[in-house]
Amino acid sequence: MRVTLRLVLDCSPDAAWDALHSPAAMRYAMRPWLRFRMEDGAPFPQRWEEGHGYRLSTSLFGVIPTGDQRVELSSDSRGEVRILTDDGGPVSGALNIVTDFRHRMGVSPAAGGRTLYRDRLDIGGGSSIVAWPLFWVMWQWRASRLKQLARGLPLV
Repeated sequence: MRVTLRLVLDCSPDAAWDALHSPAAMRYAMRPWLRFRMEDGAPFPQRWEEGHGYRLSTSLFGVIPTGDQRVELSSDSRGEVRILTDDGGPVSGALNIVTDFRHRMGVSPAAGGRTLYRDRLDIGGGSSIVAWPLFWVMWQWRASRLKQLARGLPLV
């Protein structure tokens, strides 16, 4: 199952790329749907480091525990497109109904110094058809939050 977004963000590609590496930006984009905390109770890092796995505890609306997930980032580029891939995904709890998870986010230049942002979430597993509508709704919310966030980022 797949959920996609294609947005033009009012910020530079460099600012969007930096935001994709920001735990604070991830938390902003997914609130109030999902709340995150570092599994070991440690503070969030300033930046997600590629090649390092992070385990997070999640809750729906900050009230209903939904399990743990991993954030495991790697990057690639294709021409002017920078792609950030999260191959982490759910590891326990209710989120574990999704057994296959791959989240790719791409940024590239758009007219006027803005950013073309593409977001693709692929989920699979026996129960993913049940989870897909919830992910779809959350991703539409995510789109509106990313647009809001981008307005405060630099436009070069």
